[in-house]
Amino acid sequence: MAGTGVRINLLGPLEIVVDGVAIRGERPQVLQLALRLAVAAGQPVATDVLVEAMWRPEDCPRDPAAALRVIVSRLRGALAPHGAALHAQRGAYQLEASTDLAEFEQLVGSEGPDAPVDSLERAIGLWRGTPLGHLPGAPWIDDVRWRAENRYLTAAIRLAELLVAEQRGAEAIALLAPLAVDNGADERLAIAMSAALTMEGRRSEALDLLASTRTELRTGLGLDPGMAFVEHERAILTGAIDLARPSPATGPTSAVFIGRQRELDTLVTPRAGVTLLSGQAGIGKSALLDQVVARLDSTGRDSIKVAAPPAPVRAMQTLADLIGGIIDQGGDAASLSPGLSNLVAMRTAGAPTAPALFTRESLIAEAVAFIGAHARRHDVVLIIDDAHWLDLGTAEVLEGLAAPPGCRMILSVRSEGPRTSVPLLDSGAVTDLLQLDRFELDDVRLLVDQTLDGPSTDATLERLHARSGGNPLFLALLIDLANEGVPNDEHLPASALVAVQRRLEALSGRCRQNLRHAAILGQDFSLTMLAPVSPGALDDLRDAEEAGLVVLDVVAAQGRFTHQLVHEGIYQLVPEGERLSWHDHFGRQLEDAGEPATAYVTHALAAAEIDPVRAAVVGVDAARLHARAYAWDQCLALAEAALASGPDAMPARPRAELQLLVGMSLRRMGRDSAPELLEAARLAEADGDLHLRAEATCELCGHGGTTLAGNVHDEGHRHLTAVLAEPLSDHDRARLLASAGPLYATSERSPEGRAMYLQAMALAAELDDPKLELEVLMNSDLGLSSPEDLETRRANAERLKVLAPNDPDVAWEAAYLLHGIACVEQDLGAAAEHLAEIRRLTGRVRARPRELGRTLAEVAHHVGLGDLEEAEAWAERVPEAGAAFSDSWITLTYGASLMSVRHAQGRLPEVMPLVEAAIGSSPSTYSSFRAIAAGVAAAAGDRESAQRELDRLRLDGFACISLADLPSTMLLSMLADAAVFTGDSAAASTLFDRLQPFGDRLAWSGVSTHGPIADRLSALQPLLGRPVRPSGSSTPGH
Repeated sequence: MAGTGVRINLLGPLEIVVDGVAIRGERPQVLQLALRLAVAAGQPVATDVLVEAMWRPEDCPRDPAAALRVIVSRLRGALAPHGAALHAQRGAYQLEASTDLAEFEQLVGSEGPDAPVDSLERAIGLWRGTPLGHLPGAPWIDDVRWRAENRYLTAAIRLAELLVAEQRGAEAIALLAPLAVDNGADERLAIAMSAALTMEGRRSEALDLLASTRTELRTGLGLDPGMAFVEHERAILTGAIDLARPSPATGPTSAVFIGRQRELDTLVTPRAGVTLLSGQAGIGKSALLDQVVARLDSTGRDSIKVAAPPAPVRAMQTLADLIGGIIDQGGDAASLSPGLSNLVAMRTAGAPTAPALFTRESLIAEAVAFIGAHARRHDVVLIIDDAHWLDLGTAEVLEGLAAPPGCRMILSVRSEGPRTSVPLLDSGAVTDLLQLDRFELDDVRLLVDQTLDGPSTDATLERLHARSGGNPLFLALLIDLANEGVPNDEHLPASALVAVQRRLEALSGRCRQNLRHAAILGQDFSLTMLAPVSPGALDDLRDAEEAGLVVLDVVAAQGRFTHQLVHEGIYQLVPEGERLSWHDHFGRQLEDAGEPATAYVTHALAAAEIDPVRAAVVGVDAARLHARAYAWDQCLALAEAALASGPDAMPARPRAELQLLVGMSLRRMGRDSAPELLEAARLAEADGDLHLRAEATCELCGHGGTTLAGNVHDEGHRHLTAVLAEPLSDHDRARLLASAGPLYATSERSPEGRAMYLQAMALAAELDDPKLELEVLMNSDLGLSSPEDLETRRANAERLKVLAPNDPDVAWEAAYLLHGIACVEQDLGAAAEHLAEIRRLTGRVRARPRELGRTLAEVAHHVGLGDLEEAEAWAERVPEAGAAFSDSWITLTYGASLMSVRHAQGRLPEVMPLVEAAIGSSPSTYSSFRAIAAGVAAAAGDRESAQRELDRLRLDGFACISLADLPSTMLLSMLADAAVFTGDSAAASTLFDRLQPFGDRLAWSGVSTHGPIADRLSALQPLLGRPVRPSGSSTPGH
């Protein structure tokens, strides 16, 4: 920047100056482009951002990128003769230039209220008129203009106050007179100028000015002047004016707690269960909880209060804070398990204290036991602020703590706006709901009486109440503005941004800079992170704490902005270029300190314009960490944010991996994921990344949107076949072979899928890798599709329970397998036990939704009990429970479950429309649905149709009902019904031989039972014309 000497002057008509010489005659668009690049403070500006800045949507040229290049070329041509540098980067441009606005802010901001006169005079001297006065209006230009004018007004008033203190009244009058015309309600300006007028012997003019300001305040705002204004006016009237520096405003109104007595009494009253405190942002939930803690402490009762962060840097961060609070309170740290010890240690350290082997579910169970024991033993109230941001792991722990005998908990949540989907907040665990309403007029009167300088009128109260909407945070900010003499008309909205900016002006330059750095770190920030940047950060931030902007915990070396809106306001006031640079700096500082990617991913994504490749890589690493913790919502949000951060500059591998993580999250959350997973597989294929393509293909073929009935998903089949032909690692090959089960389960390829799944089981056993074995066995339900596989399914279920005894996903899968076996074997007691386990675990599984499986199990169970009305009710829920699956799969599962009910009711013909729909959507070579049609026709008394279907199936020797077909015993039974009905002895002979090995079982459709096989054998036997061996087999089947 120093080498080229390029300067963009904004404080007046826009001009480009190179080495002290103004470049004349440039087109407005060239100047506008130079301005947009200059305000980025030397950082690259993306092309799409520049296009948005140059043209309104309705005026945008057909090819904006080409038009932008023309303007860039003109600007470069204007600068080139002077040796100025305009750099083109990938998808962005960068101009090395200084601005008079930056110099102005440096001069007035270096010392805050203590800025010397000469610095302020030099700053005011930079002013050449209305900033950017000749440029057309645009939101970003208006924002630059407003910021400059606002800073100039503040600097001019401060300089005038200093000039008065130096007995230079005439200069102060000359400075302020032009400003007084458009700022008639600014109390601070009126005080400074009236003091200067009085000093120059113009006392009557001073009093007229003050009277005019009072009128402007009352008529325009409905406000009376503040106490400083009233005392200053009295001093002029009595001749006792004190021309010293005006005394600082009173302390922040946010420090005062008003009302809420009923809610406070309710919250501190001893009671069991969970109380949910709900209200809009800024309504006072956090302040009320602080009062609860203080009241409990005054009565000798213990409490632990933590706040859930909106962007956690680690999985289960709130849980770690909660356990840390117990330890700080004297809890037994020695009794922590290794997993919990590491979780707590990572609150302040960059890595766990010691290696530990644990699962997520064991960690949750241990946390429930540890926290519950401490809370019940010491009668501790657990208080979770901002619970709408709870991560799912911590929420699951709180669910466990809410279960009998239960712990006393208070959780605050927003009643509107974004929130994490946490079942606990909407479950029966919440025993009390306390809605925090907006302040009424009486509450406003109480607050105003304690905090507003000077008297107030009813009109003032009503105005404040209306402008704040009864929101305590905004009400306090408005009162603070009034106390500081800041005009609060329609051009200065009651927003955190404006109010915070005014509050910052009373602080030193170093304090403001540290607040900006802290805001970039987040609503919760580390003092340790600030120390290398500013060694005196803690001392500087104490002023901000006194101003009510932050709360500091020196022992923990942590700080927190008093409200999210305050944090957002300060963050938005940081210039864009500075914001990018500091995000990049803090992100790399955290990475160098050994923190996990989740701790610095926010910074990497925010600085994507500087380093888009790093943003993508860090996004992948952080999303992977959330995926390992089954935090799918956070994984999805991060992966989508990383994809959006710079797709044009992103290498193929991280883009493919991020697409995979998006698709994986969507599938595990029960949403359509096929497009994202297909894109991930395509990108990995194009990049030649075999391992990543294998991973994407496994997800693509998993039970979900690509599981079809009667057909095979073409792209899933293509990727699976192609990847299996490559030289894979044994682990990748086993996973891919196992995924063939769900992909081919109900298609003409089902025998091939079963054979591949059996290969996967053998390979996993050979590799002796428990994790791989677990992954393979989790596909047992659709992988083991033959009636001969029943004992293997049973063995796999028992093995799953051994491999991961505390994992609810694994326990659910084992219970589902065993429940189906118990139904087939007519063991109603065992079926009831396994169904109870399914019910208990369905809401706790994280790997993927299980509502459909639970619904199908309910159908099968109630059919077995003979409770057909309840079974039918559950069958009708199948389409809704399986909304994330393909239409053909839902048609199949709904039809199979309803068919089981209708068969038991004697109403089987009613399902014929479903059967015809399945036949119509399947290839002619897949004839399993034809077998069902034959049985339904027989039940309907339609001999012709039943015989036609039997003859069609006989052509290939009833291949569709070979032992390799998933629901074969149900198909065999349906065909047996048709053979008996038509008297087809040839078909009866074939069917009898195939059914006889399973004569002691119920027929099974894959989701439910379909009557005893023994009944079909007895009906077939008279048609055989030959002796038969006893039915039943040592090899049980479906």
